[in-house]
Amino acid sequence: MSYIPKGHRVRKVSTAKKDADRLGHVFATKYTATGWKVKVEYLWLKDGEKSRFSVFQSVGNFVREEDPRGWWNEPSSPPPPPAQEEPPPPPRPHRKTPSAPVKPSSPKESHYAVLGVSKTASDDEIKRAFRKLILKCHPDKGGNPEEFIKVRDSYDVLKSYVSRCRYDQAA
Repeated sequence: MSYIPKGHRVRKVSTAKKDADRLGHVFATKYTATGWKVKVEYLWLKDGEKSRFSVFQSVGNFVREEDPRGWWNEPSSPPPPPAQEEPPPPPRPHRKTPSAPVKPSSPKESHYAVLGVSKTASDDEIKRAFRKLILKCHPDKGGNPEEFIKVRDSYDVLKSYVSRCRYDQAA
């Protein structure tokens, strides 16, 4: 079965090893990339169980069971079945596109200001400024850990020509 509406009574099939032949009601349904999944509220607890609820499982592990008490025990308004039996999974991007680097937490302070260099600074100047500041604010040398993280993040953005250009365009 490809879909079991919420509220219907189900029995776990005997070929499913754990909890075989247990009765329960469908508590929740969801659609995943591998198909429909159901969460079942079992009618009784087994020894050692703390909850009657199962984890989300494939609908193939369950069969719909007729309620022996009659039609009046059916849910009053079952949810409508989905438009398609199994909706197609969402499209996955086949390639990640690089995102712009994260700006410093303070809107006034740019990565250039954190390192104390100008926008036209060369790679060597940026590296020298980073090494000088990282020694000054390293936590093992008695520096401020927050400042250390800011300096390290700023250098991570500005050390590469590509990420530096992306940062300059985003700013």
